[in-house]
Amino acid sequence: GARSLFANINKFVHIFKIDGLDKCGFLWEGVLGFGHLQMKNNTSETGMIDGQTGLVAWHKPTKNWTNVLEYWLYLPIGSDNLSGHSWNHSIAYMTNYHIGNFTFDGDVGYKFMGDYKNNGVEAEQGNVFFANAVFAYKVMSQLEPFFKVDYQTTESGRDKTTGVKTSGQSELALGLGNQFKISDRLNLALWYEKGITGRNTTKTNAGYARFIWT
Repeated sequence: GARSLFANINKFVHIFKIDGLDKCGFLWEGVLGFGHLQMKNNTSETGMIDGQTGLVAWHKPTKNWTNVLEYWLYLPIGSDNLSGHSWNHSIAYMTNYHIGNFTFDGDVGYKFMGDYKNNGVEAEQGNVFFANAVFAYKVMSQLEPFFKVDYQTTESGRDKTTGVKTSGQSELALGLGNQFKISDRLNLALWYEKGITGRNTTKTNAGYARFIWT
């Protein structure tokens, strides 16, 4: 199994509007990246991770509230141990609400998993339900602490060669971090996340950094 993973993820976004839908917006997004994986047997692998492409539509009923629907296609183009080896789809609903210095972000979604195919092994994978919430409070441009709650559960699957079922899994993780506004166009977020409960999975214990350039 994996001991640690470092990933560099790059997003390419095209935002567009449709005449007559003044409160709505749309975007196409593509995601590519590279990773370095350290295995428990002290071997490692560096290469491309699986790509993603998707469409997003949002509606802004009020100045401080945005609702979003998104669709993602997951492309199994990554290097051997850095790929999920399956074509997957996901749909999700997201919302963002802010009042004063307080901001809430939440999402809920479902991921439809395709069959895993690699090195002669073929297996049905369990679909995934996920839900996430972020609570943030902006003190100043350099200080916006936030608290995260992430939940994910995966249904059971089946080895298509042997017929043996594979167990489902689930995890609840909590995170704490801060977002920095470095300039009018650059934002940086740093956070730490840890799994609190887990079933048939390795609990999360990770630090994250996210740069957003607009």
